[in-house]
Amino acid sequence: MANLQLVQASRTKMRLRMSIDGPAKSGKSYTVLRLGFTLLDHLQKNGKPDAKIGAIETEHESINGYIGDSPDGIPFELPCVFLKSFSPLEYIAALELLAKNKIDVVIIDGLSQAWEGV
Repeated sequence: MANLQLVQASRTKMRLRMSIDGPAKSGKSYTVLRLGFTLLDHLQKNGKPDAKIGAIETEHESINGYIGDSPDGIPFELPCVFLKSFSPLEYIAALELLAKNKIDVVIIDGLSQAWEGV
């Protein structure tokens, strides 16, 4: 039998990790951009005025179609790493590049390719 324990949960600071799933052309990229820029706005208004957003993109640069849109009054402008190879090591290198550039909110538009590789 497993050695289980019951412990009191407590609130801690955590980073949001979230996945959005849906069929092609259902609005996943647009939705994640709106969410990402809302999170960025929240950070900037709540103690991190220099917070930045960036993206890792694997969807044939489709994110470019949204640049300049501002559905919530916050224009979609952000640096992107456009991956052409989709090995997990490429994603890690892209994340390291964004971290090196002090990006606080990271959008990964297309993670399923990591299962497929090159």
